[in-house]
Amino acid sequence: MAIPEFNQAELISEFPPGSVERGEQYQKHGYVIKMHIQPATGKILSSVAGSSNRVYQTDITIAREKDGLDIVGHCSCPMIFNCKHVVATLIDN
Repeated sequence: MAIPEFNQAELISEFPPGSVERGEQYQKHGYVIKMHIQPATGKILSSVAGSSNRVYQTDITIAREKDGLDIVGHCSCPMIFNCKHVVATLIDN
């Protein structure tokens, strides 16, 4: 299972307001420390630097559905789901 391609509009539609902008800044400043793509499972795993010198772990699955893109991004940060750390990882991909 390959990771589906997506565009900016699809990315924006899957995340809360502000998460995309903050995620772009995190990616731009190199906060994505490491990333591992698992094509067989369609998952992307990453470590992303956060505030207070913390490093958060993401586990992201992307699927192309009939009605568009479906991004399920879990993170160890307090937001837990589809946060700026997930966005930074997807932009870095």
